[in-house]
Amino acid sequence: MGDVLSLENGAIRRGPFGSSLKKAYFVPKSKNTYKVYEQGNAIHKSIDYGNYYISQQKFEELSSFAIRPKDIIISGAGTIGKTYILPTNAPEGVINQALIRVRLNNNLISNEYFLLAFQ
Repeated sequence: MGDVLSLENGAIRRGPFGSSLKKAYFVPKSKNTYKVYEQGNAIHKSIDYGNYYISQQKFEELSSFAIRPKDIIISGAGTIGKTYILPTNAPEGVINQALIRVRLNNNLISNEYFLLAFQ
């Protein structure tokens, strides 16, 4: 797996420990908030699933869990192993504790091929 990961620190990352992302940190969606991606996003293969958001300050604290378009998210709790490639229009956000984020070196392997092998 290490041979195909992106050449950056944290190319594979499990979501933050539960106390790092409590419901008390969630805020109403607005112009300056960031989405919290959850395993339902991977299960339903949708960026529209879920309504949890965090402030910019909390987003900066959790920046190592940030996601970006073309990242792969994998459900890692309950319904384990469901995958989703985030589309180019995915809102900025972070993964929660039930997800694993994978960033590949797309010069070596495509996300789609990786998912075929992963399944």
